[in-house]
Amino acid sequence: MSQEPDKDVAFNEWLDSQEGQYKQKCRLAFLKFMAFTKDKYSWKEVSGDIILSKHTENRKSDDKKIKYFFDDLIPSFLMWVEAKGPSHNFAVVQAAMVKSFFKYHREPLQVQGKKMNFVETKKRYHAYTKDELLNMVQVGDLEEKAVIMLGVQLGIRVGDFVSLKRKPITEAYKDSNGDFPLEFEIETEKEGVVSLGHISKEVYDTLQLYWASKPESEFVFPSNSGHIFISKDRANDVIKNCWKKAHPDRKDAKVRFHELRSYKISALTNLGANTWAIMKMTGKKVSSDINVYLTGVNLREVFIKGEQALTLTQATNNNHAALEELKKENIELKSKMAKVEEEITEIKKIVEKLI
Repeated sequence: MSQEPDKDVAFNEWLDSQEGQYKQKCRLAFLKFMAFTKDKYSWKEVSGDIILSKHTENRKSDDKKIKYFFDDLIPSFLMWVEAKGPSHNFAVVQAAMVKSFFKYHREPLQVQGKKMNFVETKKRYHAYTKDELLNMVQVGDLEEKAVIMLGVQLGIRVGDFVSLKRKPITEAYKDSNGDFPLEFEIETEKEGVVSLGHISKEVYDTLQLYWASKPESEFVFPSNSGHIFISKDRANDVIKNCWKKAHPDRKDAKVRFHELRSYKISALTNLGANTWAIMKMTGKKVSSDINVYLTGVNLREVFIKGEQALTLTQATNNNHAALEELKKENIELKSKMAKVEEEITEIKKIVEKLI
């Protein structure tokens, strides 16, 4: 089992030397490094104290493999981070943060190689502000509003998002006694873990309005036929279309659905939310011992803490009347269809008698 972060002296001393948002990023980077080291070498315990102690002892060895164990480990960590995304440069920054831990404790690493260098990349994807997202929701049609609003609140990958089913959401509502936010489980494909999703009343009402306008389907975002769900391309097109309509003077910005996930992670991190809780809420894999720790963390409360940043209500405050109207029209349509079916049944009976 890993040492609890608040009792890890070396880790916390280094972390306290950092400032602002960079401090949170350093914390996340080193927690990743500890998880990586523990998994790679099957260590029973891992912490900043243990790593620093091992490194100090290793430096006394005449065996270069032992002496430069952590120096050689950093490039492996970099490749591990890069494999999980989003980019090589992101991985370089994470590795550099870990290196700064050793430098702070006056045990600097001697890491070399091209892998530790930045590479020239294509234009970065745009990081949304809340005002930008509000503007996008404002100009979107009903489906586009629902995609953006739910995408922000769940913060999951686009593949898991488009294949969402309605049942977990509707059952969560039945069990809630009208108490929001709703909490429900989401099976993730890439990580193969269960994420805990949360949605506010505003988003639930918007989904109800959207579903009333679509054919019956088991999926949250059905295709026109209702038999399958919308494609990942469609979800990304929603973002691109709404961005162009909301910000016509900034059409050159590179936007995609995935940055809704980044927005949620950043918003909760900036509010001081527990890193492992954020990972659990966005479908990122956490180790078994951390999962045990998270049983004592109320993820619903974490969501509530960040709800203001994650709820895009400006464009939907007047939708409730429209929702009721659509529900009424749906009931009337079903009633008419039932009468038509009765008439068809009667006609069949008459025809059978004539034959």
